[in-house]
Amino acid sequence: MEEKGIEVTPVTFTTILHGLYKKGRSEEAESFWDEKVTKKGCVPNVGVYNVLLMHIHGGEIKGIKSLIDKMSNAGIKPDVVSYYYLMTSYCKNGMMDEVKKVYDELGSKCCNANTTTFRTFLFYLCKQGRYATGYKAWGKLVEDLGLAPTDTNEVDSSELEMAST
Repeated sequence: MEEKGIEVTPVTFTTILHGLYKKGRSEEAESFWDEKVTKKGCVPNVGVYNVLLMHIHGGEIKGIKSLIDKMSNAGIKPDVVSYYYLMTSYCKNGMMDEVKKVYDELGSKCCNANTTTFRTFLFYLCKQGRYATGYKAWGKLVEDLGLAPTDTNEVDSSELEMAST
């Protein structure tokens, strides 16, 4: 592309990076990153970083948190997709209290939870038998969206937990 005078934009950057990772060519992806960012001074945007977050081996929590910190330190504001990868990693490791904390803090980070973040959160709550928390989260979503008046305190938490067994 560069030989033909075509600029590598964030869209082409993310496409190439994702393609390399998807084909299992991690070393080439890292070399491409190094060439473009370190040597040529390309400034990656949040989308480029999200591709890296998506491909962190095994969704390792430490790596994801580190990359989100790196983004912030570089002046790039993580978005809801960035936090989705962190939440998913916490979910897969059974750290639901951490997921809830990130989920609850999305608004203060100027991100709004989307259907994907909510669905993932709710799925893992139910998978771990935390039905009362899932029910309350669902009630809050319904209330926030103005779909119907909901009182999530109507159902006793112990009843929901017993229903799961």
